[in-house]
Amino acid sequence: LFQLWLQSSRSLTETLSWRATLGQIDPPSFFDDNAFAHDESEAFMNNLFVHNPLLDSGGSYGVDELGSAPGGVFELIKTLSGDATVRASVGVFGRGNGTEQHKGLSNPSHIAQIHFDNFDFLGNRSGLAVYTWRNPALANANDGSLETQTGWGTSFDHDLTDQLGVFARYGHGVKGLRSFDRATTVGTHVKGALWGREEDHIGIALASIKPEFSNLTDPKNERTYEFYYSMPIYESLELTFNAQHVSKPSGDDSLPSHKHYGVRLKWSF
Repeated sequence: LFQLWLQSSRSLTETLSWRATLGQIDPPSFFDDNAFAHDESEAFMNNLFVHNPLLDSGGSYGVDELGSAPGGVFELIKTLSGDATVRASVGVFGRGNGTEQHKGLSNPSHIAQIHFDNFDFLGNRSGLAVYTWRNPALANANDGSLETQTGWGTSFDHDLTDQLGVFARYGHGVKGLRSFDRATTVGTHVKGALWGREEDHIGIALASIKPEFSNLTDPKNERTYEFYYSMPIYESLELTFNAQHVSKPSGDDSLPSHKHYGVRLKWSF
């Protein structure tokens, strides 16, 4: 069972409300928001671009082998002018990660976030999330012993025009020894109206990952590039073509680059 949770919300004033969620939860559904890179079923396929690399691929989220965790999320939501909102969120989940995740909430992992959505920046819609996390039972990259790891990150998305948007994420490890402790991803999202296909869209992104623990004397930043083209082929069916290129894998520039290609079919019903 991937997710099963209960949610309750109440209005405190006309512009302020709270929302509480409790159960088996997918943490990325509530944290690290991004309008253009947040759903692997419709946009980028590589997890480096779907979520903050330190939280997801790096394991700091603290989820089980299926990708969810027992816990709860509490949110305060303030409505600003127009559609703009600011949301303060705190999540508490079982600690650890993968098969090593501890299901109980004794000494849990935490994540806290401030998220601004639909605010005006340079005359167009933007979104910004800033968050910090702590997980007390993650594996040390050197000897595998369990340790407390902390970090912070940010996610930004911005509409340059009605048809063109850009996004960026940054992750920064603070405490603990990881395989990598710095991650930057940037990209763009383009709607198909620019070439006469209103429902099509493409995405292009780059990730730069800085190793923290490595046997190399001078590790380089691993670079990953991704391109996808997505188009509807029949009402609820959407077809996506994907290409990825990875250079300096694990920070080793003596290793050859490698490429990956894929096709995704999404059926919504």
